[in-house]
Amino acid sequence: TYSLFGTLNFADIAVRSREMSDDPRVMLLALLFCAVFATKSGLFPLYFWLPNSYPTLPIPVAALFSGMLTKVGIYVFLRIFGTVLPHDLEMVHYLIAWMAAATMIFGVFGAISRNFIRGILSFHILSQVGFILLAVGLFTPLSLAAAIFYIVHHIIVKSSLFLIGGVGALLNKTDDLDKMGYLWKYVPFLGVLFLIQALSLAGIPPLSGFWGKYLIIVEGMRLREYALVGASVVASILTLFSMLKIWYGAFWAHDGASGLLLTDKRWPGLIAVIAGMTALSLVIGFGAQVFLEIADEAAQSLLDWQGYADLVLSIQGKDAL
Repeated sequence: TYSLFGTLNFADIAVRSREMSDDPRVMLLALLFCAVFATKSGLFPLYFWLPNSYPTLPIPVAALFSGMLTKVGIYVFLRIFGTVLPHDLEMVHYLIAWMAAATMIFGVFGAISRNFIRGILSFHILSQVGFILLAVGLFTPLSLAAAIFYIVHHIIVKSSLFLIGGVGALLNKTDDLDKMGYLWKYVPFLGVLFLIQALSLAGIPPLSGFWGKYLIIVEGMRLREYALVGASVVASILTLFSMLKIWYGAFWAHDGASGLLLTDKRWPGLIAVIAGMTALSLVIGFGAQVFLEIADEAAQSLLDWQGYADLVLSIQGKDAL
C-alpha cells in the first residue's frame, strides 16, 4: 500500500486510489485486503481456524469473542471498501458476495453436523458472518445499512446464546446434547430466552434478526442476484433446524433433569444477564425503524469518501499550521 500510494493515511489513500483507479495494482491490493480480512472475519474458504477454536474457550470468553471478534474483520471490510478504496471494484465486491454465500451454506451444514452446543453455535458464527458480508458484497447504500444493523443484532444475540449454552452446560455438567435434558421442566425461563434468541438468529419476524435478512433479500432481488438470495433463504431455514436441535436435546427430550446442579449459585445471575441482553434484542426488533435509520445514516457516511477525506485533510492542515 505504501509503495503504491506513498502513504498509509486513509484520507490520502481515498484520494490517490481514485486517481489511480485504472491501475491494475489497485485491484490486486483490494484482493490482498480481501484475503486478509476474510481470514479475520471467518469467510469461506479461510474460516478453518474458527469452528474448533471457540469451543475450547471458557463460556464467558467464547460469548465475548463470538459477538465481537469476527466483527472486527467485518468492520475493516466496511471501512476499507466503503471509504478508502474506489467504489468501482465490482469484481471484488462480487467475489465477496459469493464467498459469503458459500460461508452461509458451509457454516450452517457444519452446525447441523455438530452435537454439542458450543460446536453448533461456533459454526453459526460463520453462517451469520456470511449474511453480513453478502450485504457488503451487494455494495449498495441499503445493503450496507442492512450489514451495519445486522452486526449490532448479531453481537447481542450470538453472545447471549453462548451464555445460554453455558448455563445449560453448568446445570447438566456437559453441553453434549445426548447427555443433556429437560431444562424446560426445571428452568423454563431459560427456555423462553433461548427460543427468543434462537428464532431471532433464524430470522423469524418481528425479531431483530428478521429485519437485516429482509433488507438483504430485498436488495438481492432488486439486483437480480437470485442465486445469492436463494442461498440466504436456505441458510435461514437450516439455521432454524439446528436451533431446534438444541431445543430438543437440551430443553425437551432426555429426562436427565435429576442430575441438574440446581444448587449452583452462579446460574441465576447468568440468567439475569441473558435476560437483559434478550430484552435489548427485543427492543431492536420491535423498534427496528429507529435503528435502521441510524444504520442508514452510518452507511451514507461510510460511502461519503470525499467528505471524509476533506475533513481529515483539513484537520491535518490546521495541525500542520
